[in-house]
Amino acid sequence: MTAAPGLLRPPGAALLLCLLLALALPAAAQGATLERFPGIPNTMLLSEAQPEANLIVVEDRRGSVVITDHAGPLSMKRAFGCLRLDERSARCWLTKRVALDLGESNDVANIATAREVWLDGGAGDD
Repeated sequence: MTAAPGLLRPPGAALLLCLLLALALPAAAQGATLERFPGIPNTMLLSEAQPEANLIVVEDRRGSVVITDHAGPLSMKRAFGCLRLDERSARCWLTKRVALDLGESNDVANIATAREVWLDGGAGDD
């Protein structure tokens, strides 16, 4: 059986089409980064990865604090004493304060903790 002329494509055409479509799609949200605040004991720092609206929740749990970024996945680096709960949340022990550096977008932070919270909303409507 022979195919009609013009119906066959070179094998790389499908791959090229997939790559072009992937480049055309919007990038996934990066979320925020959670880490121990360098040089300040018992302090967690949450900072935005790129300019985007953050939706942050900081809430007490028995002996710990849970930090969630509902706007995107939460990255963790040097976050010893913290346990990832899911893609967007972490539970941290040995934490007396939380510093939020939310950057320049329109951010929302829901603070439900008795711990000290430092908040820098940056530019934008926070």
